[in-house]
Amino acid sequence: FESVAKSWRARGDDGIAAVTTFVITIASAPSIQFGILAGMLLSIALLLFRMMRPRISAIGNAVDDELRDKEGLLPSALPPKLAALRFDRSLFFVNASYFEEALIELERNNPQLEYVLVIASGINEIDASGIEMLRNVQERFQLNDISLGFSGIKRQVREVMDRTGLGERIGAANFFATDREALDELVRRFAQTR
Repeated sequence: FESVAKSWRARGDDGIAAVTTFVITIASAPSIQFGILAGMLLSIALLLFRMMRPRISAIGNAVDDELRDKEGLLPSALPPKLAALRFDRSLFFVNASYFEEALIELERNNPQLEYVLVIASGINEIDASGIEMLRNVQERFQLNDISLGFSGIKRQVREVMDRTGLGERIGAANFFATDREALDELVRRFAQTR
């Protein structure tokens, strides 16, 4: 019971899986393999659900001008023409459409938007579905005069983008080594266009 309580505190869905496995195992005794199988299937289903809906954070700049999650920030904000999102999961077929929806919603909710920065330090891998989704979003943004950029992108992800031609479409000027570099450069660009 103690380990179930710890699972529940760590993650609610882990607790649900533990309790469900326990109940089915007791109910199916002496054939406990049904309980174990149910627990395995439930854990896999919960894992897929988590992978399908990763954390996507809207980003603003805090008092110290570092990029932070918007929740709990003081009123300091990015320039109105700039929006930033952080994606915290590998970008592949299971979650590509979820991220695409977030990017399109960001565009719809900000009619003055001219630049979307993806904080990509949480993206460890990308597959063909992720590349195709980013290509579609980049084309849509381009039609609406919105640029798409990335900061903190990992080498292995950038290599896939370059091999597929997406890196060239986005443009070298829209890849930044760090969030700080991206913030400084983009604020400078928007100051010049005033």
